[in-house]
Amino acid sequence: MTGRTPRLGSDSAPETGTSRPRRPARSAGDRRDVGEAAGPAPVGDAVVRSVDTPHGPARLTVHPVPDARGILLLGHGAGGGFGAADLCAATAAALAVGLHVAQVEQPYRVACRTASAAGAVAVLCLAFPVHPPGRPEKDRLAELVAPTVPVLVVQGERDPFGRPPPASGREIVLLAGDHSLKADLPGVTAAVTSWLPGVLPSGVLPS
Repeated sequence: MTGRTPRLGSDSAPETGTSRPRRPARSAGDRRDVGEAAGPAPVGDAVVRSVDTPHGPARLTVHPVPDARGILLLGHGAGGGFGAADLCAATAAALAVGLHVAQVEQPYRVACRTASAAGAVAVLCLAFPVHPPGRPEKDRLAELVAPTVPVLVVQGERDPFGRPPPASGREIVLLAGDHSLKADLPGVTAAVTSWLPGVLPSGVLPS
């Protein structure tokens, strides 16, 4: 593998009534190596560390794979956690295609707002909340326009938070179900698995 390991930012939509998708304050482009964080605690094949950020400590759980092609940095929705079914499906898909997965719990930042500045090569959004339920006039589509890198949005067809339209550089995959995406977890896995290899730089692909 040549060059620095590519990183991909990810948003997971909130599991509660709040409509703001959030991501960790330590962004996907942070050059600090995971090994520099203090206090590793192995959990199975994963390693858990506490990482200091300008907004307070974050809990970083790294799931490694041999000869990784890149890193998927996952943040969870407000009020949710990494036990959410869609995040489990995305984690499994990324590991299957040869990416390390780093799960970061609080403090939050929004991946779409920071992806370009942070150096992420792509952004994955699981159930992006376009607007509060019943308030389509308060849309947040501008946040999906901001990234200058490829964006994949996996959205439920009956999501009360709305459905973003496809656009240049933005792919939308609609699945059966609502905001939780629980109704079609194989669809989540398939969407993420098919998209990830296409957004990784060719220099990190296996020969």
